[in-house]
Amino acid sequence: MFVLVSDYDDTFKTRIHDLKINIREVKKFRERGNVFAIATGRPFSSIKKEIDEYGIPVDFLACNDGSVIFDGEFREIKAHYLTKDELTFISSFIKDYPHLSLGRSFSAKELVNGQIDEPIEIEVVKKPNTSFESFVRELHFYCPNLHFFKAKNSVFIKGDVTKSTAVAEISRCLDVNIPRKNIYTIGDELNDLEMIQDYNGFRMLESHPRLWLATPKVVLEEHHLIKYLNFRSKRASK
Repeated sequence: MFVLVSDYDDTFKTRIHDLKINIREVKKFRERGNVFAIATGRPFSSIKKEIDEYGIPVDFLACNDGSVIFDGEFREIKAHYLTKDELTFISSFIKDYPHLSLGRSFSAKELVNGQIDEPIEIEVVKKPNTSFESFVRELHFYCPNLHFFKAKNSVFIKGDVTKSTAVAEISRCLDVNIPRKNIYTIGDELNDLEMIQDYNGFRMLESHPRLWLATPKVVLEEHHLIKYLNFRSKRASK
C-alpha cells in the first residue's frame, strides 16, 4: 500500500487539463487499495468547493496547513485550536504595533470575519507599505510553538502543527502500519517543506527555492508521480 499526500494549489491543481489527468490517475490509485489525501493551506470551505466542483476523490483532507483533518466523508478527525493563553497574548502583543490589526478567524470548517472563541488559525493584517518582520520575530521569541505563514498583506498564525504533523496523524488513522518510504508527499511552496523533508518527498518543477534543497526528486506534473505509483501498485498485485 502507498499513501500520497498532496498540496493542492499549483501542485494537484495547475492547468485544468493536468488537473483532469490527476483526478483520473488518483481514482486508479485508490482502486488499487492506496490512500490519497490533500494537505492545503486553504480553509475547509474553500477546498471543499474545489473538491465538489471537480469531483476529486479523497480519503483524507488536511486544511489550514494541518490545523484540522477530515476523513473522506468530511467528518472532523482532529483539530488543533489556538489556546486561550496564546490568543490573549497575541491580542495584547499586537497593540504594540499600530500598523497591524486582527483580521479573519478560522474555525474547523468556517472562515469568520471577526474573532471567535476557539480558532484554529487567525489572520493579522498590515497597512500598506509596512512590515511584519519585527512583529513575527518578537512573537516567535515569546511563543516559539506558533507557526506563521506570510501572504501579501496578511500573516496567518496557527499552533504547533505543520502539514507533516497532518501526515503523521493521517497515517495513524490507517488500519495498517505503512513504512515511511511508502508515504509520498508532494508540494511546491514553503508550507510543504516539512512534509517533503520528513517523508518520501517530491517537489514540483516550479517550486520555492528551499524545496530544491529539501529533495532532489522533482516532477513537471503530479500525474507523472501518480502514474509511477500506479505502475508499482499494479506490479505488486501480480
